[in-house]
Amino acid sequence: MKKTLLMSATVFALFSWMGLTGGPTSASPVHVADNVVVDAPKLTPGDTWTWTGSIGRTETFVGKEGDLLAFRMGPKKTKYRTAELNFVKDVDSDGKVLNFRDPHAGLLSFPLYVGKKWERKYSSSLTKASDRYASFEVKEYREVSTEAGKFMAFVIVVNDIGQKEFTHFSGTYYYAPDVKNIVHYAARAVRDNKPFGEYDLKSYKLKN
Repeated sequence: MKKTLLMSATVFALFSWMGLTGGPTSASPVHVADNVVVDAPKLTPGDTWTWTGSIGRTETFVGKEGDLLAFRMGPKKTKYRTAELNFVKDVDSDGKVLNFRDPHAGLLSFPLYVGKKWERKYSSSLTKASDRYASFEVKEYREVSTEAGKFMAFVIVVNDIGQKEFTHFSGTYYYAPDVKNIVHYAARAVRDNKPFGEYDLKSYKLKN
């Protein structure tokens, strides 16, 4: 028993020295609970998120349409996502497709856990439907600060390559299980390191 207690005390002291016994802070983020595994979120109609930034917007979940999830973006636009929240298309009130990814861009792949990697080939209306290849990796699970508050989030990096060099980009984004969505996203062009799109969670409201 004494040996067990001594080992426990030693392990606790080691974890304390490494900063793993307390919660992470924005000033000194640490790896915590790297064994956390999270499945795709279950949404409720009325769940709403607002992001600011160059890709700022407000989305309100309205329900399922076939195999896709529908999100209202104002009176004249609906965004469709997969069950894993991956963007598929934007459609106006007349049913016209305004923007698409085929089959989808693949930003999320559940279950999420630190160390997971995946790849996605897709086409995009933003690059004249040319084939693209993207690779993803979950780097860590830590606290992140946004305009809407602080959340524990999976930190995911993406490298996305198109047929034309100027469309290559890399980025980092954060999926927060408690928010059921990405809370921050920032990408830069590989060629000149210029911003290639970003958004930050301003507010959200979940029904459940």
